[in-house]
Order: sequence, then C-alpha cells, then structure tokens
Amino acid sequence: MRMASEFVASDALPESVTVHVGDVESLLGWADHASHVSTVVIAPVELHRRNLKLRLTDANLPLDAFAFAGPTVVASNVLETAGKSSKALDRVDRLALLGDILSGENEATERFRLVFGGEPAQSGDDVEQARRELEVATNYHPVRMHAFRQAVESTPSPIDVDAGDLLDVTLAVERALRRRSEKSPSDGALIRRATRTVIDTDGSAWDEAYPSAERIALVGLSTVPATLVDLFNAIMSRCDVEAHLYLRRGTGPFLEQRLADVWSVPNPGQVVVT
Repeated sequence: MRMASEFVASDALPESVTVHVGDVESLLGWADHASHVSTVVIAPVELHRRNLKLRLTDANLPLDAFAFAGPTVVASNVLETAGKSSKALDRVDRLALLGDILSGENEATERFRLVFGGEPAQSGDDVEQARRELEVATNYHPVRMHAFRQAVESTPSPIDVDAGDLLDVTLAVERALRRRSEKSPSDGALIRRATRTVIDTDGSAWDEAYPSAERIALVGLSTVPATLVDLFNAIMSRCDVEAHLYLRRGTGPFLEQRLADVWSVPNPGQVVVT
C-alpha cells in the first residue's frame, strides 16, 4: 500500500517552495506526453533517478515531460549556457592535488601541524572529509560560517580551541585548492558558481538552460546540503518556477526544519573563502 505525500508549510520558505514528506505520488502526476520538459528532477544519487524512471515505466506513464539529472549536471548546464567553464575536479584529482598541497610549506600545512602534529600529507583523506562536511553544512556562506564559528567558540575549553583550529585548517585547505586549480575544486564549488551565475544574470542563465521548465523537484535527500539549498534559493528568487522537495517519512520532519534553517541566508552563493 502506498502512502500519500504530506505537505509541510514553513514561514521560512517562499510560497513557490513545497515540501513533501512521504511518497512521490504528486511527482508522478506530472507525467505527460509532451514535446518539451516541464519538470527538472534533481536527485543526488543515480539510484534514485533510476528508481523514479522505473516507477513511471511500471505505471505506463511517459517520461517526456521530465529531465532527470544530478546536481552537477544541472549546474554545468547553467554555466555552459552563460558561457562559463563547467569543469570541476573529481575526487581522485582533488585528493592528488590535496596531497601536493599538504606535502609543501604553506598556510594549510602550518595550521595543520598546530592542530594534528605529524606530517599533513599522511592525512589527506581526513582533511578532505573535514572539508566536505564543512562545505555541506555551510557552503562557506558568511552567515553560516559566522554561526558555525560562534558555536565552536561556545564549546568548553580546550575543545573550542581544537575545533577552531580545525575550522581554520579546513578553510586554508579550501583556499589552497582554489588557487592551485583552474577548475572548480569540487562539485560544491561548481554548484556555487552556478548559483552566483543565476543571481548575476537575474535568472536568465537558468531560463535559457531550461526554457520550458515549470518546476524543479529535488528527491532522494538523506541530508540537506547547503550547496543545493543555495542553488534552489537563487532560482526561486530570480525565476518563475516552482520548487518541490521530497523528503522521506522517517527523516522528513527533521530535514524540513533543517531546510528552513539553511534557506534563510541572504545572497546565496556568496563565500568567505577567496
């Protein structure tokens, strides 16, 4: 038996954004025989895109009205439409570059030794994990970074000092990656570039990349990455489209609150790391 989707209202989100907790029945209802795409479905994991296509096919519903894509594909389409580079380092190349950075003498390695001691180059995976987690939580946005640092400083000593040093190490690594690569250093950085491009072009980069899109649907979330929230925020503030976010029934209420908290920042795509 299929469970119907519940709609969740939040004063922190614009009226054009609808949060669904439960099933994706309403998304299936947009299926139609069409000569153009009306719904852009963004799913971070390929499995979720494949499962949605399978559900549509099993229900004898057409796929014509849907464009299924991952976040980086959508970001790349926006950037290419605006005539900007859509190249980004993959994890293997990023770890290789990170290894080079941590093998040298620079701001990142100096700060690393203060926090961890030892040789920084031996801890590339740990540094990358810290960088990734900070990016997902804050997208390096000034407002979120300020709140993050305040939370760190409010913890008991000496934890506050260690956490503050780790934060500084992570920011130093992100700066070094940006300076050493002509490509976006991560998928998150690519999505941030697309976010700023939507803002800078007053929405035309999105409208030209997806000229017939009436709505965006985000599915398959196990967390609420600030990178994606900022992209949606930019699109909603500049384009005449609806956004529908589908959350699982078990984690949906928690993620819905997290979504409201993450959404409420000005100037999405702005960063503290330069």
